[in-house]
Amino acid sequence: MCRAGYGSNSQFPSLCLLCPRGSYSVGGLKNNRKPQCTACAGGFTTLGEGATTAAACNVAGEAALRAGCQPLLDQWSTNDEG
Repeated sequence: MCRAGYGSNSQFPSLCLLCPRGSYSVGGLKNNRKPQCTACAGGFTTLGEGATTAAACNVAGEAALRAGCQPLLDQWSTNDEG
């Protein structure tokens, strides 16, 4: 079992490793296996390593910035929406 913010990977399946920036893990067990870190969706990333929920994926990564997204009080808007 891994703590939140940690997951295993295919190279080291028996270890719990800190999730890298741009991913998260809620911890626990999944299908009797250690969870893997889940990549943030939609071009977003995290502020740093060890994120524990998908909500931490609230920082515009390069792809989101190229699409014109900008942070606005925990919400996202595009340049054409003001």
